Amino acid sequence: MWDASEGHDSFFMAPTSITVLDLSAYLGLVAVGALTLNMLLGLLMAFRYSPHRSWPHRRFNYFRLHNWMGYVALGVSILHPAILLSSKNPRFRILDLAYPIHSLSQPLDNTIGAIAVYLLAFVAVPSYLRIRLGRHLWKSFSVYFSAAAVSSTAYSPIPP
Repeated sequence: MWDASEGHDSFFMAPTSITVLDLSAYLGLVAVGALTLNMLLGLLMAFRYSPHRSWPHRRFNYFRLHNWMGYVALGVSILHPAILLSSKNPRFRILDLAYPIHSLSQPLDNTIGAIAVYLLAFVAVPSYLRIRLGRHLWKSFSVYFSAAAVSSTAYSPIPP
């Protein structure tokens, strides 16, 4: 907020520098937003919403948007921890990202995030095989998307 010792309103000032941890945090927020939008689009499909009959009264292929948002969410979810490899403090190794239970910094948080990304990938891979798997088997995989989205946002501690 406002600090008289600084001589300006720091709340409205743009940050002068951004760290790798800040960039990773912003990418995490983008990933959560993409997952939320994707889940809402999936719910529209589950309830057989028709944008032609209802609002906005136009033909709109929201199934294609749902697919692309899923791929964007997976990509950003992978980029979110991958960018931490360039961080100097705290130092992350590839092993900390792939098998985070033994990471030096925040092992519980990293493990929950890794489980969320693994579940998200578990949903995205069968999407390529959707026609071969059949609709009912493929649709059962989409249940894991909800688990991935919930587990990625279920535990978010307040940083020290």
